[in-house]
Amino acid sequence: TEQFQSNIINHPENDGLIMGTTSLQNMVRTVNGGDFPQNQERLEEIIRYLDEDPDPRFDKILLSEDKMVVNISYETDTMDEQAKATELIRNEITRFNDQQDTLLMLYQGDPAVSGMPVVFSDISSSIKPDLVSSILLAVVLVFISMALVFKSLALGLIGSIPVVITLILELAILSVMHIPMNVMNMLVSSIAIGVGVDFTIHIMHRFREEWIQWERSPEQSVAVTLQSTGKGMFSAAITTIGAFAII
Repeated sequence: TEQFQSNIINHPENDGLIMGTTSLQNMVRTVNGGDFPQNQERLEEIIRYLDEDPDPRFDKILLSEDKMVVNISYETDTMDEQAKATELIRNEITRFNDQQDTLLMLYQGDPAVSGMPVVFSDISSSIKPDLVSSILLAVVLVFISMALVFKSLALGLIGSIPVVITLILELAILSVMHIPMNVMNMLVSSIAIGVGVDFTIHIMHRFREEWIQWERSPEQSVAVTLQSTGKGMFSAAITTIGAFAII
């Protein structure tokens, strides 16, 4: 395992993501003063000592039900970095297994990598493409719904513009602040679409009522809508912003 650990830490694509590795072999050497025991009795004595030691690192690495061989710790700031570190570890395990056959770190033929960071990385990688497709589909459905409700393709397009502008502004802010797109801010995009559609429907409905039913000019209809329904929508928006700020 020492060669595997060295390969992981010194990998050219590591970029400081993987901070350290620990194995049972490392711990045995540490307890034995830096050298590996030369006889079976001494090795068994060290294993018993480690098994009784309260240090949580030993609990993770000793041969238990999950049979962990090497404990790898890495520190990432984004989901993309987490996915990169996980992929690096999996590739190195595959290469390590191809070079020797005494210690195969495989589970059902795949690199045996586990832990919550790996689970989160896999979940993020699997649902991220679906979230992008869902957001795009939601925008299209907003347009279709608006066009059907107001019986006008033009009003449907106009009603979809605020949602599109919101998504563009979100992406622009993320880009300026150097925040990568991940599952969490994609979920915020989905929420923004749902909240924005409600406000748009109220405003568009009142505008259409003033324009068609009361036969006002478009300019007058906009002014009346903003003075009446607009105030209520502004208050609702402030309340919604406050609620999300608390969360």
